[in-house]
Amino acid sequence: ICIPFQRAQNELCSHQKKIYEIDTHAGVSIAGLLSDGRILARFLQTECSSWRWDYKQPVPISSLSDSVQLKLQANTQYYGRRPFGVGLLIAGYDKDGTHIVQSDPSAEVVEMFASSIGARSQSARTYLERHLNKFRTASADDLIEHALLALRDTLPAEENLTSQNTSIAIVGKGQPFKIMDDSEVAPHLAKISNTPRTIGQPAEVRRYKQIKVHLQKRCFTSYYFLVFLKYEIS
Repeated sequence: ICIPFQRAQNELCSHQKKIYEIDTHAGVSIAGLLSDGRILARFLQTECSSWRWDYKQPVPISSLSDSVQLKLQANTQYYGRRPFGVGLLIAGYDKDGTHIVQSDPSAEVVEMFASSIGARSQSARTYLERHLNKFRTASADDLIEHALLALRDTLPAEENLTSQNTSIAIVGKGQPFKIMDDSEVAPHLAKISNTPRTIGQPAEVRRYKQIKVHLQKRCFTSYYFLVFLKYEIS
């Protein structure tokens, strides 16, 4: 399950797109400089197309993560280039199962069970750590609910999730990568509307300045959340 928070710069702007389909079995979400994120999304789409042309099958997620790591690393070691100012989360399903791969501007690429990146992502990460043991046996709808609750914990008290600023994408066994439209997102938001926010959020808010400084160094400037998903579609 991929759920990014898509902020609008002001009321006259459209909400920023932060999730892209790169193949029928994989997608990527970005946090940071959107222009850099779009470059890397197109790069991953090209890698997927080239692999299908050469081998007549979807690219393994491990090969995809190796490719993006080399792409990121090149900009950290050559004179006159700057690192990509964006974090990526690649979600996909292949013969080895479900994968979530996280990368950052330093070209560190790791596979995760659940992850959150972006500004104030620590609140979401805390929620994930508390509920991680529930994810493997949860249904798709339950995972979406967990993801939305974790994402909501990163927002200021006066801000709420809506179908305009929230996207939901899903991929898994028997389920091609799909980004839900607004009419499909709204029912999931309604389910969590009466659920209180996680206790202890004020402590996270007090730590916000310290977290913000750390994340700015990594060029993460947007909200993002992703949960490990592994299930079978009946």
